[in-house]
Amino acid sequence: MRCLLGLWLAFVLPAQDPASTAPAVPSVPTVESLWKRYQLLDQDHRQAVLRAMERRLLREDGDILQRIQGKQRGRTAYPQRPQPAWYEPAEYAPVAAPRHIVASGTDQHRAALRRVKAFVFLPDLHATVVYDWGLGKAVRIADSLSDDDRFENLIHGYVPGSDEAAAQVLEALDTDPQQRKLANFFAHLYADRSGNVFADTPMFDVWYSGATVEMPDTDVIAFARHVLGSNSLVAPIPDDAQRAKVYQAMRDAFAAHRDYRTLRLAAAGAFVQAEPRIDLTYEPLVRRFHWLWPQLDYQPRQLAERLAKLKDRTAFLTEVDASIRSTTDTIEATRRAFLETSDFLRLLADYELDRASK
Repeated sequence: MRCLLGLWLAFVLPAQDPASTAPAVPSVPTVESLWKRYQLLDQDHRQAVLRAMERRLLREDGDILQRIQGKQRGRTAYPQRPQPAWYEPAEYAPVAAPRHIVASGTDQHRAALRRVKAFVFLPDLHATVVYDWGLGKAVRIADSLSDDDRFENLIHGYVPGSDEAAAQVLEALDTDPQQRKLANFFAHLYADRSGNVFADTPMFDVWYSGATVEMPDTDVIAFARHVLGSNSLVAPIPDDAQRAKVYQAMRDAFAAHRDYRTLRLAAAGAFVQAEPRIDLTYEPLVRRFHWLWPQLDYQPRQLAERLAKLKDRTAFLTEVDASIRSTTDTIEATRRAFLETSDFLRLLADYELDRASK
């Protein structure tokens, strides 16, 4: 990647006076400055800038550019994301209140979930493809991105195809059948005991936020049936030791699934970025994968096999940390390659914006 950036600088910079000792390297423009200049252009010039950048990237042979762009399959390769579902009382707890949707953006929705923040992976990446944990597949959420979204991705350091690459990595790494059951359960929309089902709010988001969680009989019985494989619970669930045991099983199951999911999200983030935007709690995981991915030649299946051998997250991290101690330079080299790619993308944007403004 350093060679790629060096060739680009040699191409766009004027020849340097041999007698000068000052480096002929421009400062890399900020995301904000590039976006502001882009917004000043009319639609035709915006399109020209974006098309020129994308054509140039297809001709480059940098490892990161080729690896991520090579993950692009096109929208028809992915199923459309299914509509969110929720558990119905009629099937699990007929005595419970009937359920109805509370639309997002309403006062009722905001008041009930004011302490819940949606869990978003790589929030600065505009995507057409994401990974659906409940389904266990990479899915399509849009047919295409606008020109503005594609340009914004580029200046944020995302190589075209980053959304597909991250989703494909997660699809390869999510192989545990028990975790599939948990993912499917927590993908269902959150509901309270009064029958309110909150649109656009899966149970995973509510539990992950640490907010106080209501456990309606409908969902508790669904958990017992689909995750624990037990049909012993019947509504109304009595306040006894059995209920307490199931409640604790749900808490333990979520903690295990959160650890399982965030480990794999860190791996996917490290596949496409030097500093992927994920929960700060899990950022230390990223450096482990910046060390591990090069060892595995960026092959998701190899990482999946390694994770399967060490299903315990602590054991996996302990093994990786023991190996890292003697080769910490690999982490910095990987991060530097990604950062140089980001610099390259912003310098390319700067160059094409200059051309469009003349």
